[in-house]
Amino acid sequence: MLNSKFISKEKIKSFIQIIDRKKALILYLLVFTNSIYFTYAQWLQTNGPHTASAVTCIAISGTNIFAGTSG
Repeated sequence: MLNSKFISKEKIKSFIQIIDRKKALILYLLVFTNSIYFTYAQWLQTNGPHTASAVTCIAISGTNIFAGTSG
């Protein structure tokens, strides 16, 4: 049994919640960093733009991503 003079039940509960948050954060970081290795970009080279243009809009249709430039 715990001596209630030194450690309260609330402190124990908050300590367990902190540990659970740390475990969740570590798990999230492991999943996120490992998922980077399994993603593959599929780039297609185009003939343009012929001038230095900035991307002004992006559109997504299904699995395709389109970038629009000015000009």
